[in-house]
This record gives sequence, C-alpha cells and structure tokens, in this order.
Amino acid sequence: MMHGPATTGEPSKKKIKVSFKVIRSLTLDVLSSDTIGSIKDKIYRIEGTSVNQQELFFAGNHLEDTKALSDYIVSTDSDSTIDVWVEGRMPISIKIPSMEKTLPLNVKFVETVKKLKVMIQDEVGIPSDQQLLIFCGKTLKDDELLIACGIIKDSTVYVMLNPLAELLLYVHMACDNAFSLEVKAGYTISDVKVIVESLRGIPASQIKVFHDEVELQDSFTLSFYKIKHQSVLHLQAPIQIFVKIVTGKTITITAEASDTIAIIITKIASKTGFKCKNLKLFYAGKVLQDQKTLSFYGIKRESTIYLR
Repeated sequence: MMHGPATTGEPSKKKIKVSFKVIRSLTLDVLSSDTIGSIKDKIYRIEGTSVNQQELFFAGNHLEDTKALSDYIVSTDSDSTIDVWVEGRMPISIKIPSMEKTLPLNVKFVETVKKLKVMIQDEVGIPSDQQLLIFCGKTLKDDELLIACGIIKDSTVYVMLNPLAELLLYVHMACDNAFSLEVKAGYTISDVKVIVESLRGIPASQIKVFHDEVELQDSFTLSFYKIKHQSVLHLQAPIQIFVKIVTGKTITITAEASDTIAIIITKIASKTGFKCKNLKLFYAGKVLQDQKTLSFYGIKRESTIYLR
C-alpha cells in the first residue's frame, strides 16, 4: 500500500501539498510512513492551529490520527493534496417537507450525521431514529461527517420521515375519552380505523378521521397527510347511549356527539311512542336543554340519561 519510493536506509522526504479550506494552501515535507497525527503536528508548528482543532481529509475520507499516509494510499508526491478543516461552524438549512418548515442550524464542519439528527430532534421534536436525511439525492449515513458528505456553508439538507418509523398519535373523540395510538407513518387511514375498532369496538366503517378540520380518506397514508409524531387526530363515530325511562325500562339509542337533545328526544319518542313535547331528559342532575348537544353536556359512549 505504500507509495513512497523504495529505498534502503532512511527514506527520503517528499513534499505533499496541504490545502487549508478556511485559510490557504501550504506544502509539507513528509514520509509515506508519517502518521496523520504527526502531519497535524507539522501543521501546528507552521500555522499555529491546535492539533485538536484540525480534521484531515483525503479523497473525501476522514483521516485518523493513528493511521499512516500509506494506509490511505496517499502518494508522497507534489500532486497529492490533503484537505485540512479547522474546527469551526457553518450555517446550513434543514428543510422538512412534512412540516412545511425550513430550519436554520449552525453546525460544526466535522459534525456527524447522527449528531445533526439529534439537533433536529431538539428543535422540532422528530425522533432521530425516524429521520432520513437527504443531500444531493443521497441518503446520509449516521457515522458520516457533514464535510465528508459534501455539506458546506449554506447547504440545504432535507429531512424525510422514515415510512417505517413509529409515531405516537393522540386521538380525541367528542363523546369518548382521549387515547393514544402507536402507529407507523406508512399506515393508511383505513389501518388507523381498524386499530381504533380493536381498541374501542367502534366499527371501522362508521369512523371518520379528521386532522386540522380536514377529513382523511381511507386509501391515503399518514405520511401523505404530513401527520407527524404527537399529532392530534379527531374522530367522529356514532355512539350508543342508554335512556332510563319512568317505567324503569332502559332503552338504547344510537346517536352522534353533535346531536342536539331535541334530536335525542325525537329518537326516544320514535322508540317508545311517547310524545316529544312531554319529554324531559336529565343527566348528572341537570335538565338538558333542547338546543344543546350531547358533547356540550359531556355525554359519552354508554352514558345513561334519564327520561322524566
């Protein structure tokens, strides 16, 4: 692997060009057996740049202190150039299509992709293991350095939500207790309805799912609708309530959370033959007003109301 001249005794020193990406170029006398650490020391003695602040690259690869130039097939001739990045920061943009958001970040030249994901998580709450980072059409690997990926000042990195990533969603129903769901971004709305059916016993065919006041269609995925981690979904579905009448008998009424008390009275009259104008409903010790809805009174699934 060694590309220096084959000689006996002490090998002769050759010159290698070192390019300071944030300063200038200079030429060093080196041996192919010189370690990267010793190269950094030479740069320190010439430029005064601390060894700890230097990161060396050759052909896009990050060079480790304990390795020799020959380990990286660096030829000790004047045409070989090692790039030196002095520790510092640069502004980049993080574009998150699913959130319709662009985030400015100030990052180190030698930050890892994994660390960048953590920074994004801290800023917008997307768990790092649910992120796919894209730059120039390439998916970035966690252990890669930003500079090695070609990311420089004012670059734009795209964040895609991993379709296999798990999401925690909060589900609100007007006449039921709120609950959470663990799903994947690639699930369809139909899948979500089936999960709700398994949890609450509500037929999936009767469920409507809303996000930001828009009804979501069965065949589309959560990621299509840009549903992110910890989003809130609103569900609408018929509920059954119990009505205890004066005879002591209990009847079951199917209703919507948005139904008014007047509508409920009409349904009761239809089942019992009672006249609507003579009916009064009570819940939690209160007389229910005709124009108010079930959700207004907090009447939930399988609640019991009383007819007088």
